Amino acid sequence: MRSTERWISEQLVELLECQREIGIDEELQNLGFNSFNFIKLVMRIEEKFDIEFDEEEDLYVELFGTIRLSANFINSKLQGG
Repeated sequence: MRSTERWISEQLVELLECQREIGIDEELQNLGFNSFNFIKLVMRIEEKFDIEFDEEEDLYVELFGTIRLSANFINSKLQGG
């Protein structure tokens, strides 16, 4: 697991109060990931990586459906995407 994926996993374990590690391709909605958790995760991502998401283009739960998808999206934003 890469560092971005590891960090996201740690955040999700805390937000979702999981008692186990979350797989990078595990569907987060199946673990109880909801809009409240989504907002909290986005705020943490913005703070940690010093990026800002466009509310109309970037904030779709589907883009954050798994740890891998979330990490790929964050990395693309960091590279100017």
